[in-house]
Amino acid sequence: MNDPSTIALERCPHCGSDAKVQRHAAYRFVCRACGKPRIPMDARLATTDDPTKQALAGAYRQRVAKFAWQVGGIGATLVAIALAALGVGASVLFDFGAFGNTTIFAMLVVPIIVAVTAFVAGNKANQRSGKLLQEAWRLGANRVFANSGGRISAEVLSRGMGINLDEATELLAEAEVSQFLGSAQFQNAPGAAAHGRLRIDAAPTESPEQAAERELRETLGNAPTEQFASVKRYDD
Repeated sequence: MNDPSTIALERCPHCGSDAKVQRHAAYRFVCRACGKPRIPMDARLATTDDPTKQALAGAYRQRVAKFAWQVGGIGATLVAIALAALGVGASVLFDFGAFGNTTIFAMLVVPIIVAVTAFVAGNKANQRSGKLLQEAWRLGANRVFANSGGRISAEVLSRGMGINLDEATELLAEAEVSQFLGSAQFQNAPGAAAHGRLRIDAAPTESPEQAAERELRETLGNAPTEQFASVKRYDD
């Protein structure tokens, strides 16, 4: 991966400082001053616009929410374990019977449900964080691509965003597709439906016999298949 220290970095879009970035396992890069995710954008190519900033901030909030949900889930799990231990001990000592044991079990259900709900919510928040981060990088690459007039190479994008060549190639391909989908050429195309969505008609289905006949026509230069009606099939 390219070294972002060689990039003419813009100021942090979150805190406004001119601090450098450092690598992060979840966010790729974060600001050394505020710790929030950043794209090490070369200011000579583009700067972080508001949609990109909002996506980065959303990724940060969702990851914070993930940890909050995880803490809640761990707390509920510990409560359930404590209640279970107390319930089993009290049942052994005082012989609560069926009613007492059922009551203890019912008391355990609540923290267990809370724990499961919290862990599921934390996992969903983590997924949303990843999607928002990916969206932010996509928007950033689109901005660089647009500012270059569509003439930027994957190598330059790689250096300008502090990422490796494979990531830059993928982002560049997405930027090219995004630009085409928003172009007048696509919007006015016969296959484009309302709201800029591509209309894809269902492919006609054909039977195995029809498929075999089509392949035969293609192979024999579209000659009429009646000429070969007398040819004996291997499976006859």
